[in-house]
Amino acid sequence: MAQTIETYEKCPQCHGKGYFNLGGSVHGSPNIPCDWLDCNQTGYVVREKTTYNPGLDDVMDKLADVPDKLDDIIEKLNE
Repeated sequence: MAQTIETYEKCPQCHGKGYFNLGGSVHGSPNIPCDWLDCNQTGYVVREKTTYNPGLDDVMDKLADVPDKLDDIIEKLNE
């Protein structure tokens, strides 16, 4: 089964805060929820998506079978 890995970076609009201020450093300016592309007030946007096939779970399952197969080989050699 394929596995998708996503890397993120801070949002260029809100810089990781989830909101931004139109007034800059002016006191009393309201904070506005960030609506930049994929940010959706999380403070981060997807930088890259990579899909690995087979996924890590599939590889780990195959590696878990290796000791059993090695034991079978040793048994055959000892006969």
